[in-house]
Amino acid sequence: MAKKIKNLSLGLEVCGRVYTKKMELLKDSSAAKKFVFKAIKKNTFKKLGSHSYEFKDGGGGFSLVVNLNESHCALHTWPEFDCLTLNVYVCNFLRDNSQGCRNLFNEIANYFEPYKVEKKEVER
Repeated sequence: MAKKIKNLSLGLEVCGRVYTKKMELLKDSSAAKKFVFKAIKKNTFKKLGSHSYEFKDGGGGFSLVVNLNESHCALHTWPEFDCLTLNVYVCNFLRDNSQGCRNLFNEIANYFEPYKVEKKEVER
């Protein structure tokens, strides 16, 4: 049986919804992907792989999922609703990555020039 350690945060998840009027940003998966990859590196996380998909029907949004050594980052754009959903989860195995998780969420959210951001944090 695993040993329980009190007050140990195994990771932090920041998730939310980002509202923007910048439709071109919600539809341009290539530019968003480049930005997200740079933000991941800037926050000293390691990208292991990624997958993206562009929706040709409906509003023309996209999904991007990045697998990190520390866990993952996922975003799904909804141009028809002026928003995207964003989830960043990182583990705290070798170091406390909590602030980097918050920074990464905020940097990606700000890339979309939001007029409103709803977010919540969950300690794991």
